[in-house]
Amino acid sequence: MSKKKYKLTGFARFFIVMLILVPIAYFAALYINEGQGGIDSLFDKGNSSSEKTEIVRTPRSKSALEKENQVLKDSIRTLNLEYQELKRQYKLLEKETGN
Repeated sequence: MSKKKYKLTGFARFFIVMLILVPIAYFAALYINEGQGGIDSLFDKGNSSSEKTEIVRTPRSKSALEKENQVLKDSIRTLNLEYQELKRQYKLLEKETGN
């Protein structure tokens, strides 16, 4: 049997594995969070990454803004009531299990 010419320490093996796994994990997370568009934007040579598209908002009337504000307030109230109900149910379950 021939003697191994090079020996690797545990850290060297870990480092080599990380060199392979980190880019794979990065691209997987990018794909999961942003879909194909996120990966395409990485490799898009035509556009500068510092240029962002601006969202152009059309001016709305005061009554439309007040109506939207009221809808959002109602949504917040509904979510708060749902949160309180879930909190109450959680406490009941906690008492039943004895934790």
